[in-house]
Amino acid sequence: MTRPLIVATALIVVILLRPSSLSTAPPVTWTPGKVMKTVAPGNATITTVSFTSEVNLSDISVFVVPELEPYVTAEPSAFDHIIAEETFTIALTISAPINAPLATFDGTIHLKKWFG
Repeated sequence: MTRPLIVATALIVVILLRPSSLSTAPPVTWTPGKVMKTVAPGNATITTVSFTSEVNLSDISVFVVPELEPYVTAEPSAFDHIIAEETFTIALTISAPINAPLATFDGTIHLKKWFG
């Protein structure tokens, strides 16, 4: 009797959460500070991250670097107002297309002033 050959492939995404890319970067604390997920091709997972800012902010977008854009989306992707010392939550959907290569992708997600 022969055994079937099982080939496992996975997309591994490592996300470092950065304080911000605002010109005068106010202190922002992310929880957790790093996300590492393994996703099989054709699947997705959702993980929640949160942040607090030491100062009030307005018109802020959640920026996913281009290296992660094919695999990671953030919801919400923008905030009209961030109130100092309050916790805000973002759901990150990490997905791997069915034809995703076996690879590790590193990148960052940070906050940016939204001018649109």
